[in-house]
Amino acid sequence: MAAAPAGPLSSGSSPNEPRLEARLTDTALDLLRAHQATLLRYDADLDLLTSRAAAGRDRQLGPAQLPRGQGLAWRALETGQIMRSADLRPKPGLYRPEQVEHDCMMAVPLFGQHHDPLGVLVVTRAANRPFQIVDEHLGLMLASVGSRLLERHAHVADLQEALEAALNTLGVALEVRDFETQGHTQRVRHHAHILGRALNLPPDLLVALRHGAALHDIGKLAIPDAVLLKPGRLTPHERRTMETHAALGSVLAARIPYLHPEAHAVIHSHHERWDGAGYPDRLGGEQIPLLARLFSLCDVYDALVSVRPYKQAMSPEQALEIIREGCGSQFDPALTDLFVRLWETGEIR
Repeated sequence: MAAAPAGPLSSGSSPNEPRLEARLTDTALDLLRAHQATLLRYDADLDLLTSRAAAGRDRQLGPAQLPRGQGLAWRALETGQIMRSADLRPKPGLYRPEQVEHDCMMAVPLFGQHHDPLGVLVVTRAANRPFQIVDEHLGLMLASVGSRLLERHAHVADLQEALEAALNTLGVALEVRDFETQGHTQRVRHHAHILGRALNLPPDLLVALRHGAALHDIGKLAIPDAVLLKPGRLTPHERRTMETHAALGSVLAARIPYLHPEAHAVIHSHHERWDGAGYPDRLGGEQIPLLARLFSLCDVYDALVSVRPYKQAMSPEQALEIIREGCGSQFDPALTDLFVRLWETGEIR
């Protein structure tokens, strides 16, 4: 009996690709009342069909990879038609379960919107229940929905990759304008990721943290050069002007598509303090979003150990002592303790 699917296969959800592939095989198993189902994805670089998900009695259907031209699956993909075999026993070259001798099989090709090959869905069941025309119609329906979801997922992945590159480039550009030490953005992003992993943050929040780190000072684009680039101490008026960059950053970041809400929180709130004396909203304690609290530790630490036009760099030990002194006033006590432990183990330096 097939395991229950993780959830209905629908265009209204956006699971990650392995989960989406697993749902497709689970749905095929139930919809077609099959014994086994597998999804072979087409690898254009290697010109192979590769097993990516399986469901059913064995959950392992045949070899992991199929070179072009081998088996019913390739025949379905090359012809663009559903292929059926009533009995697998006399056809050992077919893509088939290793330990099953009496199964019949149906291979359903999956194509993208522009007829580019995505893969093949292969299902088997007992030879005394061969696949019929109605099963082909169900298979075509499932392939249509599955292809659309897989293609949409690939499109979103491409957009996310492009967004990642753009944000990284923008982060480096902000360093140049602000006379930041080269690599500041990369370092704080790396340290924040280490802290996030230590907290067991889910993948989407780790991405948000990375994006927020890349753009944390984007609001400085709106700060006049006379204030931003001043080598000496700022006047009270200039300090107030500089402090507007966090709120201005939120306004600018709102124009960036697909940016996670928690990335906005990092940009807006990373200068808040645990004691409520920060800016722009004078939030305190757990009113400050978690990712902003986490990132502020990494941002301050890197600023302390970096050379700036107005100061020399501290040693890592001196900087860590400043972080310790800020525990419970500037920084979240629990996150500060975690930061210190990671520093002491050498994971953050």
